Amino acid sequence: MYFGEYLKMLREKQRMSLRDVERRTGVSNVYVGQIEQAKRPPPHPNILKKLAPIYDVSVYELMTAAGYLDEASPLKYKCLNPDCGEDFEARGAELRCPRCGTGYVLDWDTFEQVVLAEANWLEDPISPANGTAHLEAHARLVSRLFPMIPFNAFQVVNKEAAKEVQRRKGLNP
Repeated sequence: MYFGEYLKMLREKQRMSLRDVERRTGVSNVYVGQIEQAKRPPPHPNILKKLAPIYDVSVYELMTAAGYLDEASPLKYKCLNPDCGEDFEARGAELRCPRCGTGYVLDWDTFEQVVLAEANWLEDPISPANGTAHLEAHARLVSRLFPMIPFNAFQVVNKEAAKEVQRRKGLNP
């Protein structure tokens, strides 16, 4: 099956029109239609990240189908359950923490960006740039996990950010 056919199958499985996809993601219905008809190549990973949640598949699955990832290589994730906080690697569709079993997981790259923004803010909360990055990082985390984000997921981020600040102080007294 070609990527466009696969994308169309996922959309139809969710009983969505191309206009529904556009309303929910901001991605042009004409553009998605052209991908489905193989008139365009698979979209950029940023677009796949918008499509994955509404198509009820993982970003990993879409990125693999689009040819961006090798099926054999796992991705690294972080569990945001404060009672767990496990780092793990996984492949495939449904992501669950292997230690606690929750689905409160975030891909490692996003987690790292959020932690670094939080650490910068902890070091200098007055800086407008740090404040903006801090809010954007929180919004990024919420958008990735909405609507299933646990209310206390930021405890894991804050703990790692505090470790990062301490590491920086040790390196740069």
